Amino acid sequence: VTKPSDILMAARPQPHGLGKCVIVMASLAIYLTQVCRNRPRVSVRSGIKLDAKQASRHASCVQSPQNSPRRSRYRGLIGGAQPVDKPGPINMDDSAVMRYVFETNGTEAVEAKKRDFDCYFSSYAYLYHQKEMLQDESRMAAYHGAIMSNPALFRNKTVLDVGAGTGVLSIWASKAGAQKVYAVEYTDMAKFAKRICAYNTPPGAIEVMQGSAEKIELPSRVDVIVSEWMGMFLLRESMLDSLIRVRDRLLKPDGLLFPSTATMLWSLVTAETEHSNASSELNDAIRSWRPFTGTVSSMFGVNLEVLDKEFEDEQISYYMNQSRWVQLTPEDIVGYPMEIKSLDLNTVTLKDVRGVEKARFRFEVESEVNATGFAGWFTTHFPTGPDEAPPVVLSTSPEAGTTHWGQQYFPLREPMHLFAGDIVEGVMDMQRSNQTHRTYMVSATWKVHRAGENASGPPEYSKRWNME
Repeated sequence: VTKPSDILMAARPQPHGLGKCVIVMASLAIYLTQVCRNRPRVSVRSGIKLDAKQASRHASCVQSPQNSPRRSRYRGLIGGAQPVDKPGPINMDDSAVMRYVFETNGTEAVEAKKRDFDCYFSSYAYLYHQKEMLQDESRMAAYHGAIMSNPALFRNKTVLDVGAGTGVLSIWASKAGAQKVYAVEYTDMAKFAKRICAYNTPPGAIEVMQGSAEKIELPSRVDVIVSEWMGMFLLRESMLDSLIRVRDRLLKPDGLLFPSTATMLWSLVTAETEHSNASSELNDAIRSWRPFTGTVSSMFGVNLEVLDKEFEDEQISYYMNQSRWVQLTPEDIVGYPMEIKSLDLNTVTLKDVRGVEKARFRFEVESEVNATGFAGWFTTHFPTGPDEAPPVVLSTSPEAGTTHWGQQYFPLREPMHLFAGDIVEGVMDMQRSNQTHRTYMVSATWKVHRAGENASGPPEYSKRWNME
């Protein structure tokens, strides 16, 4: 059975059909379960819909319809280090994830780690996912430029590549003059990385290690750490936590990090096509409920209308209370983007990266527009050496063009019609989700001050989104 009409046609009254009706109802339950599990899944970085095989890799995750599959990014951070030639099974007793499990028994902790692996690690072992990142020209050009344009920072240095993936950053570090490079990758992608590195660099230049960068043992502290740890809107995935631990344990006091700083930005936007599509999908989903309940009632004698409100609320949450991956244009920005958090990777602490605490924003509207929501993105800066190479910035802003990070779009239920001279000001907050430390809850409270109005207290609006 592939669609509801097949089920309902099969369930028409027939002689001795009771057993068949029971089977049909069971089939309907299975179908509905599959529908819930198989909503279109979109790559978190490119917006590409995945086929059923790809989506099934992430079926055990609690996912946003717009951001799934999760950007599975443990990559060298969980599980003890082990030689690439002997990858071995996943060590489900490792404590690296357990620190995030609150007061659970042993079985719950193991299950939590399995879910964490399924939702975060798994896709990074596939070349299709690595290809998605490797074909991001902005990403590749920034890291290549930052490393190859600063040979003085790498010459005769020891380098650690955290979450090495295919080993590309390690290869560049070696070609820039590094004496030794350690490429740490958790997933089985390490086996491919070993082959790629061996093919592109002299023997012994790069040592690929499959295991946990948090636990890896090296002969001494390193001079440089390179890592592409950034998630959507910078912090999603929380890979920065692991980088901080690695930095504190393995980087020399005067060592360098590539990138070295990061900034989060927040803006009011008009993404009318995205908002229209989401609204249309929401309305279609809500309208589909009443015919469905009517059919079930008339054919099977079960009235589901008691759940009308719950179904509608569920759909609103699904389509409007989740952040969405988008690729905006400069014309979509309303007002000037606000910097809401800046991080110095040399000094940032674990407490600093838990989220964004009550960041104020203020946007001045320049022309009449329908604002459909807010959006967030990030920029990173890289160190520069004595050779006076131009500074390298990796930006995921709409002005910078397409990246696989895109921007995170936080839609409003209904657009705000604004006029030139209006001012939108308020506070945004971003905190880690209670369900998993790798996702976040984002909230905003704001007022609209109308140009030319002297009203003593404009109404206050508020909205909350899951960034999964």
